[in-house]
Order: sequence, then structure tokens, then C-alpha cells
Amino acid sequence: MATQRGINLNTLPILEDISSRDVRGDHASLIRKIGADGIVLLKNLNNTLPLEAPKNLGIFGNDASPLINGIVFGETEPFEIGTLDVGGCSGTGRKMYLVSPWEAIMAKGKQIGARVQYVFNNEVLAADDFRNNSIIDVLWGKVNPSGKLPSTIPAEDKDYDFPIVNLSASEFIQYRHFDKHGIEPLFRFGFGLSCTGFEVQDTVEGDSKRLKNVAARPDPNAGIVEGNADLWEPILVISA
Repeated sequence: MATQRGINLNTLPILEDISSRDVRGDHASLIRKIGADGIVLLKNLNNTLPLEAPKNLGIFGNDASPLINGIVFGETEPFEIGTLDVGGCSGTGRKMYLVSPWEAIMAKGKQIGARVQYVFNNEVLAADDFRNNSIIDVLWGKVNPSGKLPSTIPAEDKDYDFPIVNLSASEFIQYRHFDKHGIEPLFRFGFGLSCTGFEVQDTVEGDSKRLKNVAARPDPNAGIVEGNADLWEPILVISA
């Protein structure tokens, strides 16, 4: 842990080895599932995903590289780009479930006999635990990506009306800013693709329901069935 924080261990006294055991639970499968469920698919050109058994794989981007440095103080070794994991407690020095996309894809490539080539810049990087091998589950179709963007990604930096100091700039921030000014973003809030295909038949039957007197707030006297009953109402039912 000390070396991760940029402390020179040569200045510290040598302590006698103390036996210990790892009492943490085996959370690898849960972390992998959470990681896969949180992946957002933004593009799937030519229905490339899910992959089957390609013989050539390419990895591009500085955030895909293996871990080359632990967590450091910016004063001792400043950096401008990378992924920083700031969670964890006393056991943070041991990242048991930390696997970079490069390591995961290299392992998968070896398994299927594929040639893997990669190009990325080795900047200071500390990858997140939850990434793990989850990216493999999505790339090869074991998990259908279902994550959605929690924010809007602009097509250009100038599309944002910076600087925003506080929330006194009315409610027109984030995606509302784009809607108000008619700016088309690169990806909208809530965007996220999946690898599922759909076919609609010629005959589609629908049953629409008109709602009257729908209040802006739910009825506090309504019963709670997995949440307040007035949080949603069926508007349209379509069967094909």
C-alpha cells in the first residue's frame, strides 16, 4: 500500500513478517455480473457484436492497458489522464478482482486461438475493480448489454455552456440544456444499445387507454405494491 502511494519504503524500518489470512468473501462472480450489467453499448456497426470466434483482435485506447502504477499522490507523480479507483478500505492494497480489458481480451484470445494486437498510451492508470472480465461476457454474447447512459455526451466540447459554477443557472443543465437550445448531442441521456434483434409482423393489435386527471404527484393514500401504485400507469399495450 505504501508503494502505491508513492512512499519510499527504504526510509521505513524493516518489520518482522506477520502471518495473516484473507477473510474476505469470494465476490468475483457478483462483481463480474455487476460489471457486465453496467456496460453501455454506444455503437454496434454492422452488427459486429456479439463476437463469435475471430482470428484477429485489435485493442485501442489508453484505458485498456494493464495496470502499470498503483494509486499515487498527484504531488509526487502528477498525471492528467487515466482511470482512478478511490474506493476500498484497509484491504485496498490488494486488488484481487482487478483485470484490465487488455488482460481479459488477451486471455480470451489465447483460449480461442486468436491473434491480439493493441495500441494504447501508457499513462498512469488504476483500473476499476468492477470492470474485471465483464467486458468479455458482453463482447462474446454471454451477456446482452443493457446499461444506459447516466448523462449526455456532446458531439463537441463547445456544445456545453461552461462554466457552470452552481445550480443557480435554472433547470436547464445537462440534457435540458441541449433540448432548450436545440443542440444535437453525440449520445443522449439514457442511450444504450443491446444486441437483441426484433421483427414486427404485418398485423399489430393495440389497445390504448386514455388517462384522465393524472396528478403530477402520486396519491399518498394509494397502496404500496413494490412502490407507489401511481408511479406508473399503462398507456398502450401492443401485441404482435
